[in-house]
Amino acid sequence: MAGNVSTGTTSNDRRKFFRLRALLDGKFKTEDGGNGLMRLTDFTREGVRACFNRKVELGKTVAFEIWFPGKVATANASGTVVWLKRNSKAWTGKFDAGVKIEDISPDDRWRILDYAYQYWNQERKKA
Repeated sequence: MAGNVSTGTTSNDRRKFFRLRALLDGKFKTEDGGNGLMRLTDFTREGVRACFNRKVELGKTVAFEIWFPGKVATANASGTVVWLKRNSKAWTGKFDAGVKIEDISPDDRWRILDYAYQYWNQERKKA
């Protein structure tokens, strides 16, 4: 996966913002009390692609805590699941979901996007 770096959107892509690929792990909690682990793989200004280890209902609010490698500090955010599909890749979890971010502090947003940019830039130099 590390070599799979997106540099933007394609003509068929409906995204409004530049997309960065990076890997960040964390945990999530749904509004109805469900919880689990996740891996975030895609980041934009408005949302993330999350790989959840359990099914999350479409349209539900998800709160998550994101862990940065080698750091004590975490980032927190919440948003709505806007798409969901089953995933067969063992390393990602069982379900891929698009989450539109609705609540995040400016500092946490900056740290996530800064990490994603640094990851993307590092991978781009390897290619």
